[in-house]
Amino acid sequence: MPTFHQLKKRFLDSGYEVRLIAPRELERLALDAPLEAKRHMSGDVLGLIMPDAYVIGLARNQNTDERAETLVHELIHLYDESMEEETVEALTEEVVASLSDNDYRFLQLLVA
Repeated sequence: MPTFHQLKKRFLDSGYEVRLIAPRELERLALDAPLEAKRHMSGDVLGLIMPDAYVIGLARNQNTDERAETLVHELIHLYDESMEEETVEALTEEVVASLSDNDYRFLQLLVA
């Protein structure tokens, strides 16, 4: 399991930025996503990695806590693109549960 600090380092080293995007726009962008990315999608799109633009898009209609959790989820995808969605979901819960107050504040800054 990647730790939050490994995810944070991967993110900071990647050059990606976080953008809040209207849900309908995020859905539209997801339709244009590569087939490999689409295999992870089911239901509402809450987050999306856009490698060509170096952007992690998060649905703007989520509250700060939800966006922070969605960002952790997307960072796990960034860390290991081949990971199955069920594994990413389980790891997201584990990482979020293990966050220190400082780690959580860092995420809140990114998704504010």
